[in-house]
Amino acid sequence: MNERGLVAVAGYTSLDRSFLAERLPRDGETSILTGEAVPPLRWGGCAPNVALWLRRLGVPVALVAWLGRDEGGRRYRDRLQRAGVDLRGLATGDGPTPRSVLVYTKDGEGSCLFHPSGADDQAFDVPDLVHEAGWVAITVGAAKLARSLLESVQRAS
Repeated sequence: MNERGLVAVAGYTSLDRSFLAERLPRDGETSILTGEAVPPLRWGGCAPNVALWLRRLGVPVALVAWLGRDEGGRRYRDRLQRAGVDLRGLATGDGPTPRSVLVYTKDGEGSCLFHPSGADDQAFDVPDLVHEAGWVAITVGAAKLARSLLESVQRAS
């Protein structure tokens, strides 16, 4: 790796739906939702959020993640591209983009239900990206992706 400043950020993407609940349910209980019945989908996932914040700070960044080829995945990819995120490490697949259902209370307690879709099958396969990156940030994501990215970093060292 060199000192150029490019940060490769790896991890899950997701399209999120956030619900507000009176309280989080215990096992076997039902909790009443108090917010919108069908909240809008929002851009989520640790890796793209970190990548977008780094870009807002003027840091060159590449995303290493997976999106589905569905409408949501295409729109998310366009958003990342418009923000100036390097997408060479962004894989796409035939499945839907990963989804999260987030449930929060007004006190800030929360719970996340996540479906990775095809993201768990992604392995890192862009070795030139590792040579260009000065930093690698691994966020919440698939073990296979993290392992293959770290192996690529090791080979480049």
